[in-house]
Order: sequence, then structure tokens, then C-alpha cells
Amino acid sequence: MRNKMRIQFHLQKIIKLFFFAVFLLFLATNSSLANSQKKGSNKNLVDKKATVETVRLRDFLKQESGKHILFGAHNTNIKGENWKDISASKKTSDVLQAVGDFPAIFSFDFNYGFQRLTNAVKHAHVEGGIITFSWHAKNFATGKNFYDTTGVVMSRILPGGDLNLEYKRNLDSIANFANQLKHEGRLIPIIFRPFHENTGSWFWWGAEHCTPEVYKKVWQYSVKYLRDEKGVHNFLYAYSPSKPAQLKKETYETRYPGDEFVDIIGFDYYGPDNYSVELLENCRLVVNLAKTKNKVAAITETGVRKGLKNTTIENWYIKCLLHPIKNDSIARNIAYMVTWSSNWIPAPGELNHAGFKKFYEDEFTWFADDLPKK
Repeated sequence: MRNKMRIQFHLQKIIKLFFFAVFLLFLATNSSLANSQKKGSNKNLVDKKATVETVRLRDFLKQESGKHILFGAHNTNIKGENWKDISASKKTSDVLQAVGDFPAIFSFDFNYGFQRLTNAVKHAHVEGGIITFSWHAKNFATGKNFYDTTGVVMSRILPGGDLNLEYKRNLDSIANFANQLKHEGRLIPIIFRPFHENTGSWFWWGAEHCTPEVYKKVWQYSVKYLRDEKGVHNFLYAYSPSKPAQLKKETYETRYPGDEFVDIIGFDYYGPDNYSVELLENCRLVVNLAKTKNKVAAITETGVRKGLKNTTIENWYIKCLLHPIKNDSIARNIAYMVTWSSNWIPAPGELNHAGFKKFYEDEFTWFADDLPKK
């Protein structure tokens, strides 16, 4: 009898321990799931050590694709029509003056200086904006600007090349900037867009000035150096060739740096004012490609060639940009679009100002005030 009671006692103890273990496992699983949902997943990111904020930015862009398109503008808080303010202390913008809101995407360029724009970027972040940087790098062979295509530069900035040390010094400056760019103790995420429009030949990194193999090696080397050597973990990397629909094979079969080195697949396209057909061709190509590769699709630069003053189409932003994209089942999955500087933002009283306000008011377009609070 005593043995039977002892067995029952031990059995009850084992059952209690079993259910307690199940309960602990349940808590651990749900805690892990909650943390995963909170932090996001670094799967398919170039940087597996990306900061929580950087992962969230990528996830946010993917989640909003098809629901909204984020509008961006270049140099928007540092330079405009008849004004300049590199520190962004005036807290203004041609976009703000036109519609009463900042753009969702603030575009900058490292060509302005690696530390010079620190305050402007922090102001943009406080306004709720998402930050992207291109890099119109100087010609490292001649010291002249990015339009100087002499010197066979790309092969010479790789390890073993005579310009590699100078190139690394510039990458060091970018890394120092990125690693100290904080708000309330947290690193600000940046979409970095190097060596853009590489399928054209107007920049020294363009198609006629390096082989596809060299282009890919430079891109991959740059990412590895920033990420692995300098510990930059707040970058998303955007690949943005010029007009890929017209140069499909050259763009994505030949010069594409590889899925493990690209987070965002975009394109730059400027054209005549009635460029909607060509724009949609590029959007569809990039959206479909991004979907197969599990990347974000974006229009990284676009607009009327040489600015809005070169169009006589009233409501250009509605007729030629918004409606074609919004009403196309594929193109509408573009996550964001960026125009260049003030020449592409209509001021009050100009031909396209009323249309730009309608563009702003449309539920499909998002500006800074539409973004979730950070």
C-alpha cells in the first residue's frame, strides 16, 4: 500500500514537472517570437548584424509597398529656390513651403562632405524622415569631379591598385560619419546608394570605363570594408542603374553586384515630360525583380529632364507620375520615389503647384507626417 502511494506521489510529481516544463517552453517561445517581431528579421539583409532600427526600416518599406509610395526629395532641407542652409538650422524646405509638410525621404550626397551634413541629417530624422545618401565621388586618379572619366579609376581603387589607399581613406570617412550619426543614443539608419547610374557612361564608374567584373568587385569590396572592417551596421545598400528596362541584360545579368550585396533594387530615370510609358516599363521590371529576390523596389531618382520648368503639362505630378504608378497593379508596389533638388518641386504660383498639392493630398502618397513616429 505504501509503495503504491509512493508511486502515485512520484507520478504526480513527474506530471507537475512535465506541465511546468511545457509552461516554461511556452513562455520562452512566445518571448522569442515577441522579440523577433519587435526587432524584425535580418534574413536577406546584406548586413546580418544590422541595427534594430535598420532592420525595421527595411521591413517597413517592404510592408508598405503596394499600400503607399513614399515621396522623397534631394537636398530638401539644405538647399532650395534662392536659399541655402547646410546646417538645416532654418528647418525649412521647398517641399514644406509647397505643401506644408516635409518629404518622407530626405536625400543627401557625400559629395557635400562626410561630416558637413551631420546636423541636416539629424534634423531630417527628427522631422520623421528616412535618410538616403548617394555618392558623387571625385575622380581619385585626377582629383577632378565625378564627370571626369579619365584614368581607369575603378580597377585602381581595388586592393593592390595604386589608388586603393586613397579610396579606403574616403570609405573611412563615410564609416566615421555613419558610426557617430545618432539620435537619443541610437544609430540613424541610412540607405546608401553608391556608384549609381552605372549603366550610363557619364560618371567615371560607368559602363564604358570598367568591365562588369571590376564594377561588381568594387561594389562588393566597398560593402565588405564598411560592414566587416569598419563596423558600419546602419546601412541598407541600394543598387540603382539608369533606365534598366532599356538595358535589361546589361543592368541585371551583367553588372548586378549579387543578392548578398544588395538590399534595395531601384532605378534612375529622367525623361521628357510625357514619360509615363517608359517609367512604367522600368517600374514593372524592378518590382518583378525585387519580388523574386525578396528585395525592396524603389525609384531612386526621377523627374522631367532638367526640371519641371521644362514641361507645359499642367498637373504633371498627377497625370504623368502618380496615376500611372498607382493604377498599375505591378508598378504600384514601388516603395518610394525620389526627385532631385528644388528644380523638381513647384513653388506656389507655378504651373504645377496645384497638381503637386493634389499629389500630396492623395491617400497613396506618403510624406513625413504620414510616417509612423519613431
